This record gives sequence, C-alpha cells and structure tokens, in this order.
Amino acid sequence: MARRFLQHRTPADRSQYIDVRTEIFQRRRLSPVPVTCLFIGVSVVVTLLAHVPALAPVISKLYFSVSFGTAFPEIRAGEVWRLVTPIFLHGGLLHLLFNMLWLYQLGGQIEAQESSRYVAIMVLVFASICNTAQYIVSGPLFVGMSGVVYGLLGYIWIMTRFQVGTRYMLSEQTVMLMLLWLGLCLVGIIPHVANTEHVVGLLLGVAWGFVRSGGWGQRRRRRRWHKQLS
Repeated sequence: MARRFLQHRTPADRSQYIDVRTEIFQRRRLSPVPVTCLFIGVSVVVTLLAHVPALAPVISKLYFSVSFGTAFPEIRAGEVWRLVTPIFLHGGLLHLLFNMLWLYQLGGQIEAQESSRYVAIMVLVFASICNTAQYIVSGPLFVGMSGVVYGLLGYIWIMTRFQVGTRYMLSEQTVMLMLLWLGLCLVGIIPHVANTEHVVGLLLGVAWGFVRSGGWGQRRRRRRWHKQLS
C-alpha cells in the first residue's frame, strides 16, 4: 500500500517519505549494475593491496602525484591514469565501507536509470576534476571516492527536484545529513578530510543534474505559472 501511494506523489512529495535509515542499504528492484560493482571491486582490491609492503612501488603509481605544486609532472609525462586512480585508494576500513555503501546506492540508481556507460563517464569526470582541484589546493596526499560520492548525491538530488516523472529516489533527510557531514568537515570538527573534493564534487553533480533534468525550463514554467496565479 505504501509503495502504491508514493508512486502517485510528485518527486518532491515522494522524497519526504524515504527513511534515511534505510536509504543506503535498500536496493529498490534495480537492474544489474555491473559498472558500479566493478568500481566497488577495484576499490576494495586496491585498498587491500595498498597494505602489502612489497607492492608499495606499484601503489605509489596510483596517487595523483608524488610532488607538491601545480606542475603535474607525472601526468604531463603521460601517466594520465593518475587523474582517476586516487579514488580507488582509501585510508582504512571505515573510509572504504562508507564510500562503497554510498557508491552502491547512488551509482546503482544512476546506472539502472541511465546506463552503464553513463555512470562510468560520470564517475571518471567527477574523479578527474575533483582530484585535480584537490591537488591544486592541498597537494597530492589524498585518497578516496568521497568527491565522486558527493557528485552522485548532487546529481540525484537535483533530478528528484526537477525531472518530470523521475524515478530517482533520495530523501531530504539524507541530503541534509550529507550536507551536515560536509559542514563538519569544512569547519575542522572532522579533520584530515579532502574538503575540496567534497565541495567540487557536489557542485559538479548539482550542475550536471540541473542540465540533465531540464531545470532551466522547469524554473521558467514555474515563474509563468506563479505570474498567472498572481
């Protein structure tokens, strides 16, 4: 009964009925999501291998750089994979678990609603831009999928608000929780976080979702509607 009731609500109404406590764990009869699972598998394997001392020279090739500054020496030398590969490294089990749960939920939704190619391109674009921004701001000592996760969050958030007949589902409570986490990181209550990645990822996701959902057209139609009522 509850599911049928929600299907007749608008995107904004439906988002109010999704429990934040189950948002991250529940898969809503989505199609197979092989690319999302591939990113998760690579992240798990790479993070585990990073703790093998003998593999340290190989793992070092996955970081954005080994030098500070904005010269991008390795990437300019042809090691372009470094733009992306820091997302597969994580600082510990909790860091990995947190990011992978969100990647599965958010990336899985996008892959099921759009396509495997679409979510792959999205992850690679978010990773490249977020990693580059973080390197410019703070240097090469950063790892993790958080920038991508915030990008996916921003995308789905905007799609639930502007796309007509959207099938994306994301609660406002979940958005507020993630924004609160972002704020705590920015003010330093939660230290040692790649804040630039988070902010840039969220802004990219919001912009991408706004364009994809036809947000400009929606806003114009809403303004015309309000003018007609006034």
